[in-house]
Amino acid sequence: MILLDDRIGSKDMRGALERQGVQVDLTRLDSCDVAFVGRGIDDEPITVGIELKRVHGSDGAKSDLLTSLRSGRLAGHQLGGMQAYERAWLITEGLWRGNDEGVLEIWERGHWQPVRAGNSFLLMGDVESQILSIITRGGLSYWHCPMQRDTIRFITRLYRWWTDKSLDEHRSHQAIYLPPPDRAIFTEQSVFLKMMSCVPGVGYDKALALNAYFEGDKDGAFDRMYTASVKGLQDVPGIGMLLAQRIYNTVHTPATAVTRSEPRGEPEPKARSRRPRVR
Repeated sequence: MILLDDRIGSKDMRGALERQGVQVDLTRLDSCDVAFVGRGIDDEPITVGIELKRVHGSDGAKSDLLTSLRSGRLAGHQLGGMQAYERAWLITEGLWRGNDEGVLEIWERGHWQPVRAGNSFLLMGDVESQILSIITRGGLSYWHCPMQRDTIRFITRLYRWWTDKSLDEHRSHQAIYLPPPDRAIFTEQSVFLKMMSCVPGVGYDKALALNAYFEGDKDGAFDRMYTASVKGLQDVPGIGMLLAQRIYNTVHTPATAVTRSEPRGEPEPKARSRRPRVR
């Protein structure tokens, strides 16, 4: 369930959120517009608060974001209240830009209008700097939505991200990148080939050579590599002495001891310094 502030500006989102399949309860929230309880590490409850600021209103006085920045209300009052939430978000909503002179402009009534701050124009860089200070020093996460439908969609996605799974079950940040080869592949790559491609200095072409030499598409490829010596690894086309030693160390280093400073297996030979030839 999402808790939605019952005041004007916040409660107007209730119908749109419910149409997204989210259960909404109107209540009085002192320091944010939206709040809910998510699933943290090991399913421990974690509180999430969202403050929404709209940038509509070219005179500044009509813009919730600009007036709260200029008056200090966002930083001096609301930011302190949001510290009560374990995860706090600031969402800004509206179409805005900085023109060629750096003046903040807002899209209203079919065209861009510059924003005034008293007798002068408001600079886009000043607004960006204020927001950066608030989110960086205040510990907030930040998202900008051009339209209200984008705000509704993002709040819904944020809610489901925190409630569909526990925090430790989100593992997209742990993806392993395997650079694509410069040729088309019509067959599934072997696990051996994928793992060898991730060894620093090997790359795809040398991984192909290792895969062919140790028959990586067949059972026992890792056992065959494990029993190979550093000198034996140098028999693979494209694998020199230093790279062979690196591969050997990688294969013979347990996963629980990858941070050991001393090398595993055979000692790494020193590279010979080459002197320039004198003609």
